[in-house]
Order: sequence, then C-alpha cells, then structure tokens
Amino acid sequence: MPATKYPPSQLNLPKLKSALYRRATMSTETVRGVLDFSTDQVVAFLQFGNLWAWDLASPGSEPCYRFLTASVNAWTRETAHEALSDFEADARRTPDTAEEAIANLLACLPSPVSAANRPWITGHELRQLFNIERTHLLDLVREGVFPQLPGTQFRQGPGGFPLIPRAAVERFLNERIAC
Repeated sequence: MPATKYPPSQLNLPKLKSALYRRATMSTETVRGVLDFSTDQVVAFLQFGNLWAWDLASPGSEPCYRFLTASVNAWTRETAHEALSDFEADARRTPDTAEEAIANLLACLPSPVSAANRPWITGHELRQLFNIERTHLLDLVREGVFPQLPGTQFRQGPGGFPLIPRAAVERFLNERIAC
C-alpha cells in the first residue's frame, strides 16, 4: 500500500519568551533549562556568586542544590551568558543579602500569613518550599537535619507530616547556603 502524503501543517503559536515558574525554589535541572546552561555552567554561576541556593543533600551525599527562584528570575539567558563568560565581572545576586534571600524563601510558604506566626513549619510545607520528594524529606528528618517537635511523627495518612521548629529551618537555611 502506498504511503499517504499529508500536507505539512503549521500552528501559529506565539513564541514563549519565558516560562513562569511558580515554586519558591528550583532544581539544578530547571535552572539549566531557564538559563540555557549546562550543569557545570550552573554550578560555576553559583560559585561566582550570582545565584542564591541551598544544598539539601543528606550528610555525605553529592550536592543537591535548590535555587531561589527569584534569584534565577533576575537573570535573562543573555545576561547570564554574558556574566558567565566575563570572568572579571562583579557578582550580583538578587536579593542582595542572605537574610533577604531567606526571608524571600520563607515568605513563599504555602500559607505565609498563618505560617509567619507559628513556631513550626509542617513537613508538607517544607516539601513544597524546597521542591523535594517525601522520601528526601524523610531522609533529612531521620538523619536529624530537621528535628521534629515532640509528639509529632512522620508517617502515612492524615497528620503524618512532621512539625519542624521554625528556628531549626532558619538555622538550616543559614548553614546550607551554597557558596
């Protein structure tokens, strides 16, 4: 049977200038896509002091960076590539200080109004904030990176998320700033 030829079709879709990323943090792979970098370029850009990121790796593991979305969005592909190729360029991060970066991140909690007044953050909120899987959070809790408030436990079902003291999360963020 002869192959049927169909006329080529072209959809007139607008060209996407930039994708809107809604999470508070993004993985290295997402930064690669946003800035059109390789993994090595993302790490170099971080090490040059141009991005805010935290290493969420378990102790003794390979780095597991989560980049502040606001920090990545401060760059366009063009300006990021120019800054990466200009080794003498001054580093610039948005926001300017670590305190502002942490405040920016914590302001992205799923329920910032009620979360700001609580002395704890739920495991579910941390998963969303750090853009990690449940098993990753479970590993961090098991290893004591995130202590649980007394009377809470990480288990399946309703109410199974741990309650992590807000002070412990803030301490973690200060200690785990990458570069």
